[in-house]
Amino acid sequence: MMKKSSMNLRTILGGLTLSLVAVNAYAVISIGNLSVQSFRGESLKSNIELQADAGEVITPQCLSLGKPDAEAENNLPYLTDAMVTLDTRSGRQVISITTSQPISDNGFNLLLKVQCPGQLQVSRDFTVQLGTRTGNVLTVPAQPETASPETTLLASQPKGGGIYWSMRPGDTLAGIAQKIYPKEPFYQNKLVWAIVQYNPQVFPNGQPQEPPTGTVIIIPDLRSVPAVKVPGEAGAEKARKAKPSETK
Repeated sequence: MMKKSSMNLRTILGGLTLSLVAVNAYAVISIGNLSVQSFRGESLKSNIELQADAGEVITPQCLSLGKPDAEAENNLPYLTDAMVTLDTRSGRQVISITTSQPISDNGFNLLLKVQCPGQLQVSRDFTVQLGTRTGNVLTVPAQPETASPETTLLASQPKGGGIYWSMRPGDTLAGIAQKIYPKEPFYQNKLVWAIVQYNPQVFPNGQPQEPPTGTVIIIPDLRSVPAVKVPGEAGAEKARKAKPSETK
């Protein structure tokens, strides 16, 4: 469906709600967080709660997906080929964004636009990175405009790339690495050490240890993982290469 991305990550996003206000003083529209219920390899199922002034009537015709004028800094493609519907039966305005075809990409961007007749456009840009069925789903607003200090950390991406990950009960560094590289022990080990090296404030002694529940760590851009230096790795590789000649 879209160009394949090298990202394959998971995190938790705590309840951040941003209010985007249209220039027209008589219409205030708030686009909530994107909630994704599907995984990579499945048809997308997601929803966003929309809030508007009592006098503002939102219809399905007001909703669309698009792309920004500039290319996204994260180089992920924008999802535009999806069905956008509006459900108001529960008394709330819930936007559903679904696809008929499975999403094979690890991640993508999504730009939701809300523009009703006679009103200016309000939009919100999201980055979505899908995990496997055994993992989880990341949904991060790409460019949050306002946020309280305690939620900014989880709502933004690290300057050096990658994502923020909040440790949940039962999370371990090895378990995280196994979900991201399920059949590659070599890269699992590299990712564990990459996390340690990218989070000196969490691992002050430079050694892997399990962070307490609720600790927010940076999982680096996976493209940087192959270059990570693992203690003892050079010696082990040298011994492995030398072993055949020693047996002759």
